[in-house]
Amino acid sequence: MSISELETPQFSSFVGTSEPELGAVRFVSEQTAPGLASPIRPEKRRRTISDGQYAAARVGVDFVCTSIALMTALIVLSVMSKVPTNSIQHFWGNLAIDAMYPFAVVLAIAFGGAYRTNHGQLGSSMYKELKDVLFAVSVGCFLTLAAGTYIHGIAGTARPVVSQYVVAVVFAVSFIALGRFILRASLHTLTVTRVLVVGSDSLTDRITTYLGLRREVEIVGHVVGDGQPDEGALGTVNDLPSLCRDLQVQQVIVGFPSCHSEKLVGIYRQLQGHVHIAFVPRYFELVSFRSRLADLGGLPLVEVARPDLSGLDRLLKRSFDVAASLVALIVLSPVMAVTAIAIKLSSSGKAIFRQTRLGRDGLPFTVLKFRTMTNISDHAVDDTGGESEASDPKAESGVCRPLYEVRKKLSEEQRITRAGRFLRKSRFDELPQLINVLKGDMSIVGPRPFVPHESSELDGWAARRFAVRPGITGLWQVSGSNDLSTEDLHHLDHLYVSSWSFWWDLKIMLDTPRTMLNGIGAY
Repeated sequence: MSISELETPQFSSFVGTSEPELGAVRFVSEQTAPGLASPIRPEKRRRTISDGQYAAARVGVDFVCTSIALMTALIVLSVMSKVPTNSIQHFWGNLAIDAMYPFAVVLAIAFGGAYRTNHGQLGSSMYKELKDVLFAVSVGCFLTLAAGTYIHGIAGTARPVVSQYVVAVVFAVSFIALGRFILRASLHTLTVTRVLVVGSDSLTDRITTYLGLRREVEIVGHVVGDGQPDEGALGTVNDLPSLCRDLQVQQVIVGFPSCHSEKLVGIYRQLQGHVHIAFVPRYFELVSFRSRLADLGGLPLVEVARPDLSGLDRLLKRSFDVAASLVALIVLSPVMAVTAIAIKLSSSGKAIFRQTRLGRDGLPFTVLKFRTMTNISDHAVDDTGGESEASDPKAESGVCRPLYEVRKKLSEEQRITRAGRFLRKSRFDELPQLINVLKGDMSIVGPRPFVPHESSELDGWAARRFAVRPGITGLWQVSGSNDLSTEDLHHLDHLYVSSWSFWWDLKIMLDTPRTMLNGIGAY
């Protein structure tokens, strides 16, 4: 297929879907590829939006949030400041002087290229945008202050007040973050990103599994990179242009190919500008949050982060754990008390159960959790209070199967109490582990603590998970938890330990509420 054939209105229009096209897509999307971890999900009947529409929405949100932040800053200063120019009587005059601030912030964000991102960008989060937002509001503050001072000098207008801009920066960062979160959540509810996967090996299974956990994603199918298509494939990589056009694909994710050719590069070049393309790096097991993309004369290099965890790093992590767990226990103590009462009222037995787990350096400790099941023994329970982990997670080809299947989570449904069902979905059953964190057995963020029999066969790189304290939340928990396989669990734990950073811990903590609200991997 030529580039001219691609450059048609039909191919480039991704907004809306007609009924005939929906029917065709539904027929394709209901197929299940052999070997895939989960069936391709059916058509959601949600509309899509273009990158231009998304950029316009972000500009509007940023402008409105910055304007509200400016007005809030002026009101707060009128109450807290004793400077006469900050009084509420001068509110409208100060607002007129500072009116350029929202425009300056939006321009700074635009010049930084932040509005060029697509709404379907996978893995995007407000955490990654905070640096750009903070830089933009700071530049906007400087530009507005400089412009106001210049106008004051030549026209004799009122001089801008520095304190107003400083407070506006603080509120602007917070309000823009909140506004973008609401925008992203709304788009994920109302729109869908149509994704086509390229590949035919186990990596394709993993990509499909991760995509299947995202509500905003619709997997339209997969194609093989080379050779004959398998039974569930829509075709080969040669069919990509026509498939992307006919199925209105917005994102193509490519697993690393078994071969490299100019023909394949040419096909992907044809797709550029029409769909968004993402490639999984060949040694993705070594790439993490701390990895960096470098440039060597036009040749991209992915730098693997060094597995350093210095004494200062451990002190920082432990200090944060103590402070955070102490504050959380004080704030959440009423919630924990009500939860314990609800457990006692919903079924007989103790509100808290205890179980032996392995922590840092493989040393055993007793983990605390709210009980979620009936008729249990405190020392014969699994990760959620059941008895299903007596089997080896690696048995019965469990390495590549979702953990909820390996651990037979679905068979526990009848034993889960009414209170326990809510506790599992919300992850509130983990709250007593704040005591474990305060005692030093666990950390706020870290690998999930294993029961002893799960750790018996861990060696080599997989055993490095024991180099840090296990966590209440962690990379595995926010990535899919029990919906992932044992292989995924070992990979994510090793990746976290070998590439730890305090900022990564903060990102995982910020991702945890989203996981709790969506109930991802909770059984």
